[in-house]
Amino acid sequence: MIKIKNIYWMLIYAYSGISQNGIEKVKEEHFDNIYTLLSKMLYLEVSSQLKRGINREYIRICEPLSNLKGKININDSIKSNLYNTSHKVICEYDEFSINSYMNRIIKTAIITLLKCRFLDSKYKNKMKRLLMYFNEVKQLNIKEVNWKFLRFNRNNISYRIIMIICHLILDNLILNQNNGEIEFKKYIDESDYSTIYERFVREYYKRHYNLNSSASYINWNIDNNISNKGKSFLPVMKTDITLTDKKTNRILIIDTKLYDKIIKNDERYNSESFYSANIYQLYAYVKNKDKCSTGKVSGILLYAKTEDEPDISGDYNMDGNKICIRTLDLNKDFEDIEKVLDGIVQEFFNMDWSDKKNKINI
Repeated sequence: MIKIKNIYWMLIYAYSGISQNGIEKVKEEHFDNIYTLLSKMLYLEVSSQLKRGINREYIRICEPLSNLKGKININDSIKSNLYNTSHKVICEYDEFSINSYMNRIIKTAIITLLKCRFLDSKYKNKMKRLLMYFNEVKQLNIKEVNWKFLRFNRNNISYRIIMIICHLILDNLILNQNNGEIEFKKYIDESDYSTIYERFVREYYKRHYNLNSSASYINWNIDNNISNKGKSFLPVMKTDITLTDKKTNRILIIDTKLYDKIIKNDERYNSESFYSANIYQLYAYVKNKDKCSTGKVSGILLYAKTEDEPDISGDYNMDGNKICIRTLDLNKDFEDIEKVLDGIVQEFFNMDWSDKKNKINI
């Protein structure tokens, strides 16, 4: 389980720039449940968007009119026989409207939160105030929201974090069939957790250290004198996070993992071990990245700590390259999470607190 407030920190690292003002507003409050957290997140982001201006889009309108507008849909007008009965024809035209798809998603998320029994009355009032700005916006059916339909550009990029929050709300708040109330079916789907966790770690290092932090592809180290007919069938190697220090040419490949269990119990041999596929994958990344066997490429499996298992730490020298296993407890205070992430940089790149940039006060 991830501490409720930490979900907020992870999201703003993963999907948006960090505002010290926004952090201060969240830091001063205690969140008893996920409903309050999501409401606070949505309120802060939508309020900020309202100051910038609500996004508008050209919407195709098709309706019967007595005064011509746009172009006439002749076929539908004839089929409806509207002209003979009411002297109207069906017109199609574009209207620069607030009723955009993203605004409809926002309104739907606000209304959904208002139906939650556990939502604090303070935030119910805040949601109602936000709702007034979306009077001209139509609500969507939750089951029919198409997230793949969203397209971001320079005019609406500020909506991205809002859409992420709305996605969490609308994908996880469901109607309880027994009492008709809205409840949270689960915090976040495991695949969503994994993506957020990976992006959070990558963006944390990108923001705070002078390291190249990215998800990068690694080519297979194949000998040229061997037939490469089957090369196209080799799996693609793409890292979760590759940290590169251009000054020293040192590279750290981080593979983030978020599972229910980190250790596998083998009852046949009465033994415990890490899941072998994770180790093999990281080893392949490191050895193929370090083609010249310099030893400057290292790897780390960074597991999110589980509730039932202890903190795990292991260091291994594998054929000249350092490969480590660490756990990160996402249920601790965020300052403790920072210490672990900063410690990794200190260990592998010999950087300390003085090298950290864009420091924030959580």
